[in-house]
Amino acid sequence: MKTTITIEQFDNGISIKYDDDEGNSTAIVSLDRTKEEDIGKMIWNDINDLMNAKLTSKVTMNIEITTD
Repeated sequence: MKTTITIEQFDNGISIKYDDDEGNSTAIVSLDRTKEEDIGKMIWNDINDLMNAKLTSKVTMNIEITTD
């Protein structure tokens, strides 16, 4: 599973756009006080879905951070 999360920063928060290789897409606006939690929830949802689909309790996550 490959997921792309695009984050854009603003004065009082961020926008988060999520796209995966299965055609799922989501976009949200997150305030400064919840941005870490919101990004974490998106990542955890992917991890949890994969664990359930593959019936495993261990996954490896590779993160590559780039700029446009």
